[in-house]
Amino acid sequence: MNQGLEGSDPVSIEQELVQWANERPVWLRQVLADVCAGRQVDPVAVAEALVEGTATDPPPDLRGADIPGGSSSSQTVAMTSVAETKGLNALIDDQELALAPKGLTVIYGDNASGKSGYARVIKASSGARHQQEVLANVFLKEAPDPEARISFIADGESKSLDWPNEEDADLRRVHFYDEACGDAYLDSETKLTYRPSVLTITDQLINIMDAVRDQLSLRLQENAAERGALPVVEWPSTAQTFLQTLSAQTTIAEVEAASDSPPDSADQIAKLTRELARLEESSPIKERARLEQQAKNLLRLADHLERVEKVLGEEHVAEIVAAAISAQEKRAAADIASQKSFDEEPVVGVGTERWRVLWRAARDFSNEVAYHEHEFPFLSEGARCVLCQQEFSEEATTRLRAFDAYMQDETEKQAKAAEKELSDLIGKVRAVEIQPGEIGRLLTDLKDDVPELVEQSRDWLDEAERVRSKLLDRLEAGEPVEGVHVVSASVEDLRKTAEIATEAANRIDDAKFEQSVESAQAQRNELVGKSRLTSGKAEILVEVSRLKERAKIEAAKKAVDTGPVTRKASELTKTHVTALIRDRFTRETDRLGLERITLVDVGGQKGQLQQRPALLGAQARAQVGEVFSEGEQTALGLAGYFTEAYFDEGKSAMVLDDPVTSLDHVRRSRVAERLAEFAAERQVVVFTHDVRFVAELHSSAEVADADFTGLSVQRVGRTSPGSIKETLPWKAKDVSERFDELRVRLAKIEKERGDWTQEEYEEAVQFWAGRLSEVWERIVNLEVINQVVDRGTSEVKPMKFRLLAKITDQDNDELQQSYRRISGWAPRHDKDPDTNFVAPEPEILDQELELVKAWYARVRKYRNP
Repeated sequence: MNQGLEGSDPVSIEQELVQWANERPVWLRQVLADVCAGRQVDPVAVAEALVEGTATDPPPDLRGADIPGGSSSSQTVAMTSVAETKGLNALIDDQELALAPKGLTVIYGDNASGKSGYARVIKASSGARHQQEVLANVFLKEAPDPEARISFIADGESKSLDWPNEEDADLRRVHFYDEACGDAYLDSETKLTYRPSVLTITDQLINIMDAVRDQLSLRLQENAAERGALPVVEWPSTAQTFLQTLSAQTTIAEVEAASDSPPDSADQIAKLTRELARLEESSPIKERARLEQQAKNLLRLADHLERVEKVLGEEHVAEIVAAAISAQEKRAAADIASQKSFDEEPVVGVGTERWRVLWRAARDFSNEVAYHEHEFPFLSEGARCVLCQQEFSEEATTRLRAFDAYMQDETEKQAKAAEKELSDLIGKVRAVEIQPGEIGRLLTDLKDDVPELVEQSRDWLDEAERVRSKLLDRLEAGEPVEGVHVVSASVEDLRKTAEIATEAANRIDDAKFEQSVESAQAQRNELVGKSRLTSGKAEILVEVSRLKERAKIEAAKKAVDTGPVTRKASELTKTHVTALIRDRFTRETDRLGLERITLVDVGGQKGQLQQRPALLGAQARAQVGEVFSEGEQTALGLAGYFTEAYFDEGKSAMVLDDPVTSLDHVRRSRVAERLAEFAAERQVVVFTHDVRFVAELHSSAEVADADFTGLSVQRVGRTSPGSIKETLPWKAKDVSERFDELRVRLAKIEKERGDWTQEEYEEAVQFWAGRLSEVWERIVNLEVINQVVDRGTSEVKPMKFRLLAKITDQDNDELQQSYRRISGWAPRHDKDPDTNFVAPEPEILDQELELVKAWYARVRKYRNP
């Protein structure tokens, strides 16, 4: 929406914005100057200047004339379905209410049909002004909690959520209205988020600042990735503490002091290490843990080698070889069978693999698309080839049957089965993980304890990799694979060694470390830590430099805080938009026939204005609800709702549940017109039980050139509401939709007549004729009577009176004769036994339907003066 500042002074808001802008930091003033001049702002360059502190001299002060106008925009949200319903009131489960994402969707339902149950779910997930609990089935002792799958489109992206367990802020943009929401417009403040277009500059500025923040976040990520490998100090010590507290404030002198190890530190460390080794030999806990872990690692390695050997050993490879030979032999047999069967065919290659692929593709297309109700090949009279689209000759039919018989032949089945068996065996070879990362870690952990077994295992795994590659290569090339398998691994040696380690662990007694161990350990830790800091001093200095750079980036990111910009935009919006919103509210109330009503400002926050309806010119204090009638209060609630929707520049969905309850026919017509106008630009969904309102909505949609979709919610039996139908019921359909339904019913009569008795056929025709007579009555009402007389007020429309003069004698004769014929077929009276009533043939019914359609089209043209 491109709104100007109606009723306010645009210069004033520009001056306020200019004054604020010229007080910003230099870098932000430069960005504002670029935005106002229409220059591209490079977020990378801005981020670099902020980090390095290289902002240029301040630009010239911004002037009001420098600020461009424009229109702001917001996200568009349209609902597409409420599905997978469970436990909603007493509604039938697993229904789907599919909504057209554009235009006007009308959902009709009689009272107690369940339509409001679906409306309540939408209300609960949307930004409705009034909220209420969505109840489960209160008639069940242990009713399941209500739930549904809500799908919608937000700014072109399809999204969905599981209500009520999930929420999405985008859905809050949907505008919902029902009677309770209408009351809320009277009883509480109205919040609108519209802002003047001149504030587009703040929107752009916020977007740029967000982009700069993104760049700074990226630089922080890159900075984190540059973190080098610092010295590793595993044990508690002053060196470990120093590394843990390293920061941008760490100085070179502190690094030098922390890494100043004694000259003879290597000798001291060696001496302490020997002492610890001696003490650790008598440390039962640690030794037992080491031996137990060694045993576990050996057993895990042995298990892995066994798994690989089962796949690549001589026995399994022999099985693969046998399967390959079997597959080759059986495929050759199948190919010979096909060659013997089709040597005389005009096209060579029948029975080959390429031909079989073609056959299967033709079969799938026929079964799934062309003749999905018949088995392939479908060769009945009138059938056509799915490839060339020609009808089958006798020769072609014979040939296809022969082809089908061949494809069902046992040799072909055996060939496919053998090929499948071979593929499965080869799949096992491909799938086995020979040297996963876990095994590599095991080998590393065991290297010092059992070096020979580790070396043997590595060599065996390497050989297994080579054997697998050679085996697959030869199978693919069709070459002999004799001797291509791994020999047995040293599994027994691994298990025996693990047993020995376990026994040794079990022989150790429990004990604790002596205080001397702790003291020696602490001394060695300090010396080792100092020594490692000395060796890694260069890396530490690089890390300090990285941390200093990171601190600068973080400070720059803090400077790019959008809070002050957002607060200023909110302040300007609150100051300058009140009159514009009040003007729109007045237009909406005037259209709905409300007088002496206005909006008064009651404050607001975060860019949202707050107003409340008030009486204009009242001499005594009174609330609107105390003065207005029920119908006027409904109209006032709708006026507030329409005003809010009008200022939604994203034009998100509008959903209304029974919006015209208690409205007179004039206001109801105006509501229909207004909703149709909205629907020309956005999604509008209306739940209603009012048949007349449905007709007015459909008519208004035609005038507004808005798409119209009709759905219905119906009760199944006496106790099962909530069944969704993707069409309006007969009583709510307009003339064109009734024509379509009659056409469908007539086609069904023609199709199924061959299976009916005469009485069944007559009943179907009588029902069809009764519906067609109702169409005649609807046409006369809508296109003649209602055009001249408003049946709600008995008001005569003189400008439409000339319509009657255009109706010719032929029009009258066709109406009288057709209605008489149809009435004779319809089940309105008992048929005279002497007339021996016989239902007309379908072609007669078709002629009658076309006559009524032509009459309707002709008389509609008489409307125009």
